[in-house]
Amino acid sequence: MACRRNVELKARVTDLGEVRRRAVEMGARAAGVQRQRDTYFHVPRGRLKLREIEGEPAVLIQYSRPDAAGARRSDYHLVPVAEAELLKAALGEALEIRNVVEKRREIFLYQPVERQGGREGEAPAEPRFAEGAGSAGASPSRSSTRFYRNVRIHLDEVAGLGSFLEFEAVLEPGQPEQDGHAVLE
Repeated sequence: MACRRNVELKARVTDLGEVRRRAVEMGARAAGVQRQRDTYFHVPRGRLKLREIEGEPAVLIQYSRPDAAGARRSDYHLVPVAEAELLKAALGEALEIRNVVEKRREIFLYQPVERQGGREGEAPAEPRFAEGAGSAGASPSRSSTRFYRNVRIHLDEVAGLGSFLEFEAVLEPGQPEQDGHAVLE
């Protein structure tokens, strides 16, 4: 399978409650809570981690992204793992464990809603989700719903490190990186 890509922006926050409230105000909907344990391994290039999610199958994630502030592209591969403990032991022996990060993650999805009708005094029609793709090469200002459709918002409480907000704009195959940066501005 081809490499997947996203553009992500992370920031330390002091009040997850306020961030949660603002996410909902901007149209995000809660998509669940996960308890995650990421075990990172020493590798010569990029990063390699085994993500264990309580109640779900584990995933081996290899990714590359710059060590820089601000929005940055991440290229990644996801490999489902049936035997997480065995794989962790084998990779730990071969590569050594770099560190382990445990967190509670709230996931929100941003999908803008368009309302039809709604003249003064009338109730608007049922909302519908904005339709995807837009025209190829369109600028974000002309088809912004195309870009917002694949945005995930993560509110993380990381053991020993604090609270973090992450915006993740998932890019579709062939979609320019600039689309991801545009939505996160």
